[in-house]
Amino acid sequence: MLEHHSEASCAGANVVIASACDGAALTPLFRQYLAFYHRHPDEAEVREFLQARLAANECVIHVARVGDTQEIGGFTLIYPTYTSLGLRRSWILNDLFVAEQHRREGIARLLVHAVHRHAADTGAALVELETARSNRSAQRLYETEGYRRESEFVRYSRAFPAAPR
Repeated sequence: MLEHHSEASCAGANVVIASACDGAALTPLFRQYLAFYHRHPDEAEVREFLQARLAANECVIHVARVGDTQEIGGFTLIYPTYTSLGLRRSWILNDLFVAEQHRREGIARLLVHAVHRHAADTGAALVELETARSNRSAQRLYETEGYRRESEFVRYSRAFPAAPR
């Protein structure tokens, strides 16, 4: 994983790659993100999930630190994978969220640009993502950033129950 350093800044926000010690600070905003998708796990479960992903270097989380307080105003969470068809690394932009009070400040676009730089820096062939059909603002953002709706492949998923703890 890359060092905890500045990736980009604008509009009073500075984007950095989160470290394992940022998990607790990110937890409240991540819970807001989950609530947006009608998921409501408890705080400890979310904190444990984030800290485990960061500690194991299983993902990269970009956080937008905002204003004088440097509170976390938004984040992206990307997971590494590979494209067999492209014979290279790729990234899944799994989560992007901006706190309601910081929307329309350019933070989402700043975070997407940080993901693009990270993908380029790691030699990735592509970044893939999905968003809710009803999330029109996210779709507009992604389309203005060069993403195209998938038309060649059909996406499937299958859910499994959580394993007992």
